[in-house]
Amino acid sequence: MAQPLVSIIIPTYNRANDLIKAINSVLRQSYRNWELLVVDDRSTDDTKAIMREICSKDTRIKYYENLRKKGVSGARNTGLLRASGSYIAFLDSDDLWLRDHLKNSLEVLTNTSYKVCYSLWLEKKEGKLTKVDRLPGNKQNFEEAVRILKPVVANKKQLFWDENFLNYVISTGFYCFHINTLVMDKEVFEAIGLFNERLTASEDTDYSFRIFERYRICLLWEYNYIYHRDVGSNNLYNFYDRSHLQLDELVQNKELVQRFHTTTLNNINRYKTLKRLIRNSGKLNNKEELYGWIRHTLMIYYYTLSFLNSTHHKSRSLFYAIKYYMISKDISVFQMLLHLGPGRAKIRHEYIDIY
Repeated sequence: MAQPLVSIIIPTYNRANDLIKAINSVLRQSYRNWELLVVDDRSTDDTKAIMREICSKDTRIKYYENLRKKGVSGARNTGLLRASGSYIAFLDSDDLWLRDHLKNSLEVLTNTSYKVCYSLWLEKKEGKLTKVDRLPGNKQNFEEAVRILKPVVANKKQLFWDENFLNYVISTGFYCFHINTLVMDKEVFEAIGLFNERLTASEDTDYSFRIFERYRICLLWEYNYIYHRDVGSNNLYNFYDRSHLQLDELVQNKELVQRFHTTTLNNINRYKTLKRLIRNSGKLNNKEELYGWIRHTLMIYYYTLSFLNSTHHKSRSLFYAIKYYMISKDISVFQMLLHLGPGRAKIRHEYIDIY
């Protein structure tokens, strides 16, 4: 029986050395019928020269360069529009797949009616590998999701979630669906469309939510992927070690404040996008409850932005304080925000979301 072609999309930007490792993890896949589309988002390092050499050795590997810098969403979209496989998978250029990732995923997709498959992963930090469902707090979250949603289990490792999955992940924040473990039928892309290029972070979560709204998914209780969590300046989220974050010091660092400011704004845009998905969904039956949860989340983000900008951008801080008040109607916290600055006596940590 012929193996279907899988189109693998790797977006990259200035990660030449890491990119080689990511490509090698594809080359080591036990499933062999694939094409690899590496999309370069205008790198300024040696990526182009390295890719020219790699492509000359394996015709399955193709290199594309965006005509203008478009971000990770735009790079993935370039790959999606050129994918010719029956199935599509994603891998970031600084991460790795384990040997049987495609094999395990295709086993589900070719033998069931499911069109979407995710799997668990290992997180690597400071040389240590940890199973995602064994990270602090996660074990209970995974066990509770299984207890409440009662997925159908096959072969002790394939969990088939029903149509309540989207509602559950929105309302609880349960996270088991990394974009780099996603393998999907091309039909899903044709129905869902492209990544949202207005989102420069959390675009992967947005894409997954759009999938969940239309399709049931299978989660493989196998660890098919290594996610690198070490801090690096070229990482959209892991640019700072949040475990050692001191809020008083942070607000004095203008450059760092700007990076946190950008990521928080991206989160706000994602939740606004999520609100539109909820409004248009015919699957969700507790929309008012979910709207309330989104309002609470946006309130926290606006408070965070007001706090972050309280030292270097007073007018910006005031703008976000007003945004916070318009949602919360909490005049006491609004007044506190207006007086944030050096020497303040009290910080309301429970309102800060930068960890």
